[in-house]
Amino acid sequence: MRPWLIIPALLAGVSGCAPIGHNDDPTPSYARSLPDGRQELTGWIVFAGTELLLYPDEADLGETFKGSCISGTALFDIPQADRERLSAKRVRVIASTGPYRELTTEAPPSVENYCASEMVFFADSVALAD
Repeated sequence: MRPWLIIPALLAGVSGCAPIGHNDDPTPSYARSLPDGRQELTGWIVFAGTELLLYPDEADLGETFKGSCISGTALFDIPQADRERLSAKRVRVIASTGPYRELTTEAPPSVENYCASEMVFFADSVALAD
């Protein structure tokens, strides 16, 4: 084989790989569908400005681009005292979900998607899990 043909073939194979830390699973294993079409998401929460980062396992807290968390935002104001009380705790989030790629930056609320997740959520409620 001619060596100048190997490099383009290798580059073509590499370009098809997903980015490191990218979460391609649109519905995480810790989501449960509700009869009204929303999702119940249970996991550990971290607040990053207006964004909520939800992790399936406590050990993954803070590993933003590991690909295990999903990003979202609250459709209501979460007071600072509640943020402090909930931060790094196991919570239950009731939310609408949707593909990140379909969001527009003009339409509030915005999600930066720090988790690089395919799916994002819009929380109607956030409470400590039982």
